[in-house]
Amino acid sequence: MSLKSFSLLLLSLFGGISMSLGQSPDKPNVLLLVVDDLNDYVGYLDGHQQSVTPNIDKLAQRGTRFTNAYSNGVICVPSRTSFMTGKDPFYTQILDNKGRYTTDRVFRDLFQPAYGNETVFTLPEILKDSGGYYTLGIYKLYHGLYDQGYDNDFDTTVSDPCMRGKSWSDFYDFDKYCNTTPVCPDDGLGVFDMGPEPNSNEDNMPDVLAADSAIQFIENWAADPGQYCNRPFFLACGFWKPHLPF
Repeated sequence: MSLKSFSLLLLSLFGGISMSLGQSPDKPNVLLLVVDDLNDYVGYLDGHQQSVTPNIDKLAQRGTRFTNAYSNGVICVPSRTSFMTGKDPFYTQILDNKGRYTTDRVFRDLFQPAYGNETVFTLPEILKDSGGYYTLGIYKLYHGLYDQGYDNDFDTTVSDPCMRGKSWSDFYDFDKYCNTTPVCPDDGLGVFDMGPEPNSNEDNMPDVLAADSAIQFIENWAADPGQYCNRPFFLACGFWKPHLPF
């Protein structure tokens, strides 16, 4: 990823949009959208004259837009680790997409006394444990996916979502954007997961599944917050595209 594209990526990585859905002002529901390589090609940022994005524009108008943000790390893993923990890469010691992150795939294993960085709290962890929020993570928020062996700081040892530790009350994950079901399109480009996708496959794409899951959760919560510990929610939803696996 070039420095130029990364500097534009910040607008999406830190483009948290909060909104109130029937909650009191002191405890609003919060929706955080994390998008890979979106650049500023959305309508409300006037980044591209051919970009037409009415839905995200409406959402932005209802919420809070962070349009002056700076990156602590110029590639995925350092950046995501930094903004989810509030610690800079000098402290986290996650400086690239390799190293310990590719071997210690349990998020908490990255923070130990031996590394001098054992004190760590994540944004959803603080909201859950100190703020009284129900925290739901969907798809690509930390760097890795379940099918790649990463735990996304989700506590699977406790079945009751109201009692879970780590970051999330619940977490939904999906396979990579292109997988074997449906079959990846093949344009003869080898390892690149790209090519024309038939419209009939759209509902099977993980980004669509992530969006649909977020919508369903909000509707379910509005109908009965008791399903979710009678708490306001912090919903973080991460999208893979338009990031490409170069």
